[in-house]
Amino acid sequence: MLMTFSKERYMERIISGVKKHTIRNDPGKRWRQGMTAHMWMHSPRNVKKNPFQFAEAIISYVAEIDIRKIQHDAGITWRVQINGEDLSPQGIEALAIADGFDNAWEFIDWFGEFHGRLIFWDAATLKRVDK
Repeated sequence: MLMTFSKERYMERIISGVKKHTIRNDPGKRWRQGMTAHMWMHSPRNVKKNPFQFAEAIISYVAEIDIRKIQHDAGITWRVQINGEDLSPQGIEALAIADGFDNAWEFIDWFGEFHGRLIFWDAATLKRVDK
């Protein structure tokens, strides 16, 4: 199944092994363990952006992710849950980096409030595809 990325840094971080998963809106729960992800820079359906496949890998695990803003008297905090389990601030930072962001703030800024799926691929199956 197609897995498209819009920023070159994500492609670089996938190939280097820093980016270990992706977060997607997947209301139909199409992504499943064992599927092959065909990783593309830009969508092959939009030829104006010069799309190309750069890698493929086998999906190893899929989880639910929920990102919510919590308002307090003292301000705003963010709650991130994976399969209903709260992440600590350190866990959110680690998740953000493993998803290709520089830090948790960049991650939160990108997603805002969001519910979707956290899709991991098996690094041992990651194969580079030449343009």
